[in-house]
Amino acid sequence: IGYDCIDTSEYPILLNFETNTIEAIENISDFSNYFKSSIKIKKLGSKIIIPFVINGKTVDFLFDTGNSGGFKMKASDFNETKAPDVIINALYNVASGLTEMKLKTYFENSILFENEKVNYKIMVNEKMQVNTVGIEFIKNYNWIFDFKNGFVYYKKSNNSITQNAFEVPKVNIQCVSLNNKLLVGFISNFYQGNLNLNDQIISVNNQLVAPENICEMQTLLNSTQNWENLKLEVIPAKKE
Repeated sequence: IGYDCIDTSEYPILLNFETNTIEAIENISDFSNYFKSSIKIKKLGSKIIIPFVINGKTVDFLFDTGNSGGFKMKASDFNETKAPDVIINALYNVASGLTEMKLKTYFENSILFENEKVNYKIMVNEKMQVNTVGIEFIKNYNWIFDFKNGFVYYKKSNNSITQNAFEVPKVNIQCVSLNNKLLVGFISNFYQGNLNLNDQIISVNNQLVAPENICEMQTLLNSTQNWENLKLEVIPAKKE
C-alpha cells in the first residue's frame, strides 16, 4: 500500500517491523521510548524525506518501501573516494526502450542517521533521478509517522544490520527475457567469460530458444552459476 492510504489519518501511524504490523495509535505519549527525528514529511505526494550524512556529506533520501534493497544514490550526490567493490552492467526495459545502466556498489560507507553511525553498502547509478533508502535498511527500525503534525519518530527494532550486506554476488552473469528474446542482461566485474551485455542467446545445449520455452531457458541459465558448463549459441550485441 502507498502512503496515500494512511497520510490523512487523524492518528499517528506505527510501522512495526518486529511484529510486521501497521497500526493507528491514539496516544503518542505511550511511545516515550521513541526518538523524535529530523525527518521531513512532504505533504505533496506524501513523500517522507530522510537526511543522512554519507561519507561526510548530507544527502536527502526518499523513504521508499518499494525499494527492496538498501541505499540507492545518484552518482552526482556520492563522494567517490575509492574504487567500487562491485560493478554491474545491466539492461533495463524503460518507457523509451531498452537501456544499459552501470551500477556501482560500495560496501563500507560511513553513514550517520540522526546520532547513530553505521557502515552500509550503497549502490550508485549515473541515471538515477532520486536517492532512495529501502526495506533492507528501513526494517532495522520501527517508525511512527504523525502526518497531521508533520513529525516522524523512530526506535531501533530487534532486526539488526547484518554484514551479509557486504557479500560479493554469487552470480556474476544473468539473462533477461525481452520481446521474446533471451538477452545477457546482467554482468558483474567478476565475470570471466566471453559474453557481453545485450548478446542474444539463441540456443542452449543445442535447443533453440523459442517463445514456448523462453521462460524455461531463462530459469535454467539464471539458476546456473557457471555458464561455461553450458553450450550456448549467441548473436553478439551490435557495437555502437
